[in-house]
Amino acid sequence: ERSKMLMRKSVSAAIARKQARQNRSYSHSKDHHHGDHHKAAAHEPEVVFEHHGTAGVARLNRPKALNSLNLNMVRLLTEQYKAWQAAPTHGAHAVSHVILVGTGDKAFCAGGDIRAIYDAGKESRHAQTHGQVTDIANEPITSAFFREEYQLNHMIGTFKKPHISIIDGITMGGGVGVSIHGSVRVATENTTFAMPETGIGFFPDVGGSHALPRLHNFGTFFGLTGYRIQGFDVKESGVATHYVLKEFIPELTQQLTKATATKDIHHVLSHFEELTKKKSPGKSSFLQQNADLITRCFANQHSVADILKALAKESSPLAHELAETLTKKVSPLAVRLTFEQLQRGRKMSLAECLEMEFRMTQHSMKDHDFFEGVRALLVDKDKKPKWKHASIEAVQDSEVAKFFQHVPNELKLP
Repeated sequence: ERSKMLMRKSVSAAIARKQARQNRSYSHSKDHHHGDHHKAAAHEPEVVFEHHGTAGVARLNRPKALNSLNLNMVRLLTEQYKAWQAAPTHGAHAVSHVILVGTGDKAFCAGGDIRAIYDAGKESRHAQTHGQVTDIANEPITSAFFREEYQLNHMIGTFKKPHISIIDGITMGGGVGVSIHGSVRVATENTTFAMPETGIGFFPDVGGSHALPRLHNFGTFFGLTGYRIQGFDVKESGVATHYVLKEFIPELTQQLTKATATKDIHHVLSHFEELTKKKSPGKSSFLQQNADLITRCFANQHSVADILKALAKESSPLAHELAETLTKKVSPLAVRLTFEQLQRGRKMSLAECLEMEFRMTQHSMKDHDFFEGVRALLVDKDKKPKWKHASIEAVQDSEVAKFFQHVPNELKLP
């Protein structure tokens, strides 16, 4: 594993440059069919870029890994997005808007490459034990990944052109980070959304501290419990801006590539939402049925203890299930951290939230629960993590505060 990590660090920049050159051959291709994204050819890079009309189309292309983001993909997207943002909106090489999709039917993007972070973190801990110090010029993946991923999240959040994500399939963690900050997010009946980080001893990052508190009273619920929602609920929650049946997605995408102005984009989206309503009349969804309970128990509470007290007063099976999740399934420290993170994020800009989250990641890389959570869920797969604390009550305020302290080589966003 050590040799693999050293190799990854030494060649990652070269790979990014090489694949960016490969991608340019795709970026001028006019004959790709948007609906045929079910297979990733062996010669294709991890992100495929196409140019259709005045639309820049980016396709996440690791279907076997559910399109989860690695550092190379973050770098490819960042380089191409910079070029698309700088491109004129009219003329021969115009880019008026960007469309982001995933390869295959299963996932838009299931998250970040957590296993790579775990492996690198183990190596980093070993290196620190032996007194090795690393600066940004030779940055380990445990900080480089988060730094560059958050820079990409911020770029999407401040993109000066419409950014349209077709979040068909699993959309979690890092997949939320490359979509939710953009101007348009289209969900389908195939979409599954969650921010399940507390289950691995982590917290909802990628700008979660900014996005979640702004979701119709549902953000704290999503962030603490990692609860999964599907289909129309993804729009009902505010995670998606539009809901379109999966069968219409190829035609929707094709129509979006022909649009040249923002009003055209909104006209196309409205048209396909109307088709969806006619074909699939809305039925009462999970969030519609449980919005009052979620609001009562999670919104405007002053502590995790208050949330648990509120859940205890409810008689519904859902309230019991959520209390079980918070007290028995997720990391007590991660739950406390996440609550504090979301409280702070309510009053902060996206840039400030991402800078705060970067500090939190670097403290997490030195802590027990993240590595234990990943071990239990993804490495040994025994699903029996031994968290640092036996209960939420055992977590001290001073331990939570430590995660928000400044770190060397901080992330600084414009």
